[in-house]
Amino acid sequence: MNKLTKRHYNRKLLVFGIMMFISIALISTGFAAFILSTNAKSESNGNIEVGQLDSNTMKIEDVVLSNPSFRFDAKSTDTGGRIRGKQGDEEVLSVTITGTVTNASYLKLLTVKLAVTDNIKAAADKGYIILPSEVDNETQVNDLTTIAGDKKTFQYTITFMWGEVFDKDGTPDTDETDNVNPCEFYDILDVNGKYLVDDEKMIEDMTEFRALMYGLDQAAADFDVNQDAAADATKFTIEFNAYVN
Repeated sequence: MNKLTKRHYNRKLLVFGIMMFISIALISTGFAAFILSTNAKSESNGNIEVGQLDSNTMKIEDVVLSNPSFRFDAKSTDTGGRIRGKQGDEEVLSVTITGTVTNASYLKLLTVKLAVTDNIKAAADKGYIILPSEVDNETQVNDLTTIAGDKKTFQYTITFMWGEVFDKDGTPDTDETDNVNPCEFYDILDVNGKYLVDDEKMIEDMTEFRALMYGLDQAAADFDVNQDAAADATKFTIEFNAYVN
């Protein structure tokens, strides 16, 4: 990640890696430790039969992520303009999770939910990013495939988007598809051939973005835009829940 320093305030080209690694805390939760039948059946001799306990427990196993982190960064292929990428560092806005549910004949519903920290939500509230719909929302996983051994494999993709601050026409709206990476947005020119956003505003925005995402206090006397994230500021949790039928 390239650094942002005061030397860039004098309208020189800005080289700035937008920066964010998020560590993973993955929870796989299986419900229904056993299947209990309480239906009673009356026999002619007066005996009552109760269904046996089945100790087969659903489990979510072999969970793999296509990338261990989301990363909000410039595109590595962007080698010009005021914000440039760095070889080897690339934005990662989507992560695909795959896994297996065992004893899947008991499976009624598989859901996924994403939890993020308050500072990540604050960056979204400010329009820098758009949170996935799975944040704090239990969402059904539909991409399930039955395999041998009473198992089902699943695949699910979680995607962040750049926010309306980076709307390519410079006008925030309800259309999320025209938001672009900041390395593209800050190179957009207006009808007069000048940057749509001037250097000072660009640096102000990117400084606030990083501070919000990393849980940094811009008002602190020792504030440094390039300092590491506050403890646990960028952690997230992906939770899968398997419900019994």
